[in-house]
Amino acid sequence: MGESETKLSVPDHNSLILNTNLTNLSQGIYSFWLNQNTEERKNEMAKKRGHVLAVPYPTQGHITPIHQFCKRLHFKGLKTTLTLTTFVFNSIKPYPSGPISIAAISDGYDLHGFDSSGSIHEYLQNFKTFGSKTIADIIRKHQTSDDPITCIVYDAFMPWALDVAREFGLAAAPFFTQSCAVNYVYYLSYINNGSLNLPIEELPFLELQDLPSFFSVSGSYPAYFEMVLQQFTNFEKADFVLVNTFQDLDLLEKELLSKFCPVLTVGPSVPSMYLDQRIKSDTDYDLTLFESKDAALCTSWLDTRPQGSVVYVAFGSMAKLNNVQMEELASAVSNFSFLWVVRASEEANLPSGFLETLDKDKSLVLKWSPQLEVLSNKAIGCFLTHCGWNSTMEALTFGVPMVAMPQWTDQPMNAKYIQDVWKAGVRVKTDKESGIAKREEIEFSIKEDKTILCPISKTNSALSLVDDTNSSCITIKRNSGLSSCSDHKQLQTRINIIFTISLYSFCCNQERDREKKKRTMEKKRGHVLAVPFPSQGHITPIRQFCKRLHSKGFKTTHTLTTFIFNTIYLDPSSPVSVATISDGYDHGGFSSAASVPEYLQNFKTFGSKTVADIIRKHQTSDDPITCIVYDSFMPWALDLAREFGLAAAPFFTQSCAVNYINYLAYINHGSLKLPIKDFTFLELQDLPTFVTPTGSHLAYFEMVLQQFTNFDKADFVLVNTFRELDPHEEELLSKVCHVLTIGPTVPSMYVDQQIKSDTDYDLNLFDSKEAALCTDWLDTKPQGSVVYIAFGSMAQLSSVQMEEIASGISNFSYLWVVRASEESKLPSGFLETVDNEKSLVLKWSPQLQVLSNKAIGCFMTHCGWNSTMEGLTLGVPMVAMPQWTDQPMNAKYIQDVWKVGVRVKAEIESGIAKREEIEFSIKEVMEGEKSKEMKKNAKKWRDLAVKSLSEGGSTEININTFVSKVQIILSEDEILPRELKRIFPPSLLRAISYDFVKSNNDLRECRPNTSFWMPTLLNQPAH
Repeated sequence: MGESETKLSVPDHNSLILNTNLTNLSQGIYSFWLNQNTEERKNEMAKKRGHVLAVPYPTQGHITPIHQFCKRLHFKGLKTTLTLTTFVFNSIKPYPSGPISIAAISDGYDLHGFDSSGSIHEYLQNFKTFGSKTIADIIRKHQTSDDPITCIVYDAFMPWALDVAREFGLAAAPFFTQSCAVNYVYYLSYINNGSLNLPIEELPFLELQDLPSFFSVSGSYPAYFEMVLQQFTNFEKADFVLVNTFQDLDLLEKELLSKFCPVLTVGPSVPSMYLDQRIKSDTDYDLTLFESKDAALCTSWLDTRPQGSVVYVAFGSMAKLNNVQMEELASAVSNFSFLWVVRASEEANLPSGFLETLDKDKSLVLKWSPQLEVLSNKAIGCFLTHCGWNSTMEALTFGVPMVAMPQWTDQPMNAKYIQDVWKAGVRVKTDKESGIAKREEIEFSIKEDKTILCPISKTNSALSLVDDTNSSCITIKRNSGLSSCSDHKQLQTRINIIFTISLYSFCCNQERDREKKKRTMEKKRGHVLAVPFPSQGHITPIRQFCKRLHSKGFKTTHTLTTFIFNTIYLDPSSPVSVATISDGYDHGGFSSAASVPEYLQNFKTFGSKTVADIIRKHQTSDDPITCIVYDSFMPWALDLAREFGLAAAPFFTQSCAVNYINYLAYINHGSLKLPIKDFTFLELQDLPTFVTPTGSHLAYFEMVLQQFTNFDKADFVLVNTFRELDPHEEELLSKVCHVLTIGPTVPSMYVDQQIKSDTDYDLNLFDSKEAALCTDWLDTKPQGSVVYIAFGSMAQLSSVQMEEIASGISNFSYLWVVRASEESKLPSGFLETVDNEKSLVLKWSPQLQVLSNKAIGCFMTHCGWNSTMEGLTLGVPMVAMPQWTDQPMNAKYIQDVWKVGVRVKAEIESGIAKREEIEFSIKEVMEGEKSKEMKKNAKKWRDLAVKSLSEGGSTEININTFVSKVQIILSEDEILPRELKRIFPPSLLRAISYDFVKSNNDLRECRPNTSFWMPTLLNQPAH
């Protein structure tokens, strides 16, 4: 399909939301005005039109969006008059010639404006005094005209304008120039007398550094902060509350704000020429306080640059960078082709000689730029921005990825959304002490951003690229750039399709019954289908996560293979539903498969089909499946989720540290070189056994590596740990995927006690009839006297090792769990000689009850991750005897990182832990020199585990984040409309960033008016 053959003609900017909102506003203004007058005058007044008086706060960033809104209202038939302070009016360059009338008002500083005031407090007071009077004069002037003022749209920074409107019986609407998310956070602070408690219940992903600077830098700019809070003193009394955003961008936040006031989203306030092209005269902002003589130079220079090659650097009209930051920035951008806007007032902060040494063929520094023309130019590769809301909206509107360098006010929060919510860029990390973004970090972020995303040069290029792009090769990694097999052309396709979808949501011109939708949505709830790998150690943690989700109001269905279902002991009172799926071995399970590869292949084949059946079964129910949480050993489940338009999250049952090491092995084709950059303390014997010795358990190793084939494409990556346990490792993993730590997955009774019914795992593959015997016996033993020995549900020890253990523990009081399948390996006559007063050997134990019993002095463990987490969560020191897989690395962390135990040394040649070494290690933990320190550390980790799951804890925040984001995707319709599916192949649609589709809720709520939705496009043959 040639570029010239298809043109996207989009007749109305955001017409689904914005068109409806503007129409409602126009009609509301007219109705309000009409109803204020007597019956006798109605016929005469019906001939008139509404007249909006727009009163922006007198800075460029506030004037521009309200001025653009006036153009939209004029297009709808309303007369509009924009007020400017006398000083600003005299500073405009050049005077605009558009359809919007302009009138001057006074702020009390007509000659020199804000700079001549004594303080912000003084300025605001005088603006209120003089502004109220001069606005009233304008209203009176028009009262006897053909177009009397009928409504005041005023900047939210000026709540006193509402009183002026009411004095004259006019409709009134504050105009908020920041996002719904930022406004909601400010509102929460307002009702809490200027303070804010973290985490924020509805926005739990926000941390302190993500909040507006008034919160993160205590006491900063108190006068501005007061002005921000004053926006909300009477906003709920206004007829409308207008916000410069579009509903798709922060849907949840808009709904939250709508609970307190009548919100209408009326953005983005970008000239029509760059969006819907319905307002032919709206080609630019046409009202600026800055000299624009550099415009021609800027655009002509850009036209000579290759596509996507230029870094555009601009920090708005107010941000002030110090000379240290300017020097770091100058050094960082020097390796790129760049266009840098440095205002005249900031030029002195540039490094000495910087401008003189600039290669103007490669880069350009200007005092001003026509930002819309710049961002829409094909040469721009990314936008290094201060994240002011206008700049952010422009970049989002033009599809330009961003490098975020926020400075103050709302900018840190915009940066958070850019990186982690909209996933449209990278936030530059600053030095914690100085607050300076260092050159290396800036350069790294630019490279990261230019690799992840490519700019959109033309909206129709999506179509020209679809035909010749192999969509199955698109392998986007959220934070780490492209895989080696991807290229920029494929990325261009992805970004252009995302942009096309956003235009689609603009162009679906259908009224929606919001009250009906609200009632329907209230009846629905998130429904998570949990699909664990069929072994005890994988089933248990996912089931516990289901209980957490259920406590948050979600419905949860836990799948088990038919064989497992027929084998388990299941508590019938559990709130988690159970459904059976097939692995192809319904009668014999895994042990009846000929090999691991055969089992995995059949599980994929039969599992995919039976999981799909469950999803279809629920599609017409009151609780359709909305998300699949699947064991990371089953990456095929992601494809299944995408096929049905569901959110998806792999569940990793090992630590962040182990997962990251396995990931490094994956990207290095199964090998690892020592020392590992971020883990220099790890030696060969500390690594997972798959990595060394070479060749061990190859089928399992392959399964471990396969976890990472598509994990970066999932909506979340859930890890059964808590952040405090391995924060460095979590941060490393977060660079390559969207990690949420949601552990420890221990029943609530043993940690936070918030879920009263969660007292045990309630699902077990082993006979639990010995539970009472076990706990009764423990209750007779002195505190801290018993060594608890258990090697999990899979570890197999040789008879030689069993004999060494039996001898090594003989001098202690112990409780040893020996599975029935392992009993024959015990020394001959051992069981008969056990003194049951002193020690006990059982086939099974209720491990949580055991570890929480005061009699336990230490836990001799194989270091499986579930057992390790239980030991840490219940504060029990450990004797580590790792066997295979991740266990050696867990043992390393137990001894040297968390310092809660001792690792038993095994013989190098035989691999056997000798009785003397076992006995020594137990004594070291129970009564040695470091015993007190280990017990103290064990208590510390126990307390941190409890804290993580308690209100405000890291895990609680992450679970709330998961819940809130999955809740957003709930809808009564398909995730992608039929018309869009007809245009693009399903495989390519599934490659689209799901976070965008997920947040872009209108795609699921409407059907297009095909009479004007890309008619040329819809005539293309179905793929």
